[in-house]
Amino acid sequence: MKSFLLFVPLMALAAPPLLDAPHGPLGLPGSRVAPNLLLHLSLTLTDAGAAYTDDYNAGTEYAGYFNPRLCYVYPADTGYFSPAKAVGTNRECMDGFSGNLLNWASMSRIDLLRYALTGGHRFTDEPALTVLQRAWLPDGTYHVDFHANPAYFPRKAIKGGDGLTPFGVGTLYIVSCRDRILFSEAGTGGSCDKPAGKQLGEFNVRVEVCGKVDSESRPQLCKAYGTGFKPEGAIQQNAAFMRIGAMGYLAEAGAGDDNFYGGALRAPIKFVGTEWDAGTGVLIADPDGAGGTNSGLINYINLIGMRGQYKSSAPGAELFYEGLRYLQGRAPSPETGDLAADDGFAIWNTRDDPVTESCQRSV
Repeated sequence: MKSFLLFVPLMALAAPPLLDAPHGPLGLPGSRVAPNLLLHLSLTLTDAGAAYTDDYNAGTEYAGYFNPRLCYVYPADTGYFSPAKAVGTNRECMDGFSGNLLNWASMSRIDLLRYALTGGHRFTDEPALTVLQRAWLPDGTYHVDFHANPAYFPRKAIKGGDGLTPFGVGTLYIVSCRDRILFSEAGTGGSCDKPAGKQLGEFNVRVEVCGKVDSESRPQLCKAYGTGFKPEGAIQQNAAFMRIGAMGYLAEAGAGDDNFYGGALRAPIKFVGTEWDAGTGVLIADPDGAGGTNSGLINYINLIGMRGQYKSSAPGAELFYEGLRYLQGRAPSPETGDLAADDGFAIWNTRDDPVTESCQRSV
């Protein structure tokens, strides 16, 4: 068995990544034995931070759940942004919200990872409607408040930003809180729950994707299913060529304890095409049969941290070690405990050997 290590710290991934091993392609159509890909997802508190920390530049196309080439409206009866029309020559929208601005203002690093690997976290997942939701930004007992925190998700400002939002103000301040985005003329003060920071409006960071106009503009994101489309990333696009699983940190069990052992099997290696309905593209809630607990690779990547819990440290060596034990067909270390679930997701302490043939490549 050939084995390599693949570590996945969070990066600002604007397009599906190439899945390559150090000694050649990981897997190609027609390979005799499908290779194993085990992702080591090193996702921590800082990965919920802002994807973009530079000043807004209309000449830059910012990737994210919003289509940077479209303008959006926010119907009050839906609770999410919907595409309205194409942006103008300088990405302006005049009477709507610029998708490019919304990506710059609201996207976290983990959102770009999800965008690249799975197509994004689906808040609404129906055959004819998909609504993506931004990561839940931390606050509460174990984590610092991300509200306007310059180290994590800083308050952002646009001067002379007419045409980017419906708000005609000289300087527009934008703050991200939990699953929301707040607009105001106030450069300081306020909080997620006090009106000083949201005098111009408060909106859920949720966006309708892969409708007709969006699919035509982003064919690399939206795949046809029947008469509709669904957002997909590198995992779905490679589902037929390789078997994929994931290791991850324990979040709730070690909350507030930086020394808590880190590394558990969160999604057993398998062909992941069983994780969505082949006719509609709708994701299945428990594809691995965890029994009432969320399971599956795509669900894990999309939902981890959506309760607001993120690990504050990154014990990467322990994560690697547990991944190697799994690829070797060995039981998990006793330090991982006997938990059945963590952060709403299954922990697989009893599992099958992921290597099915001696010549199989494992990465």
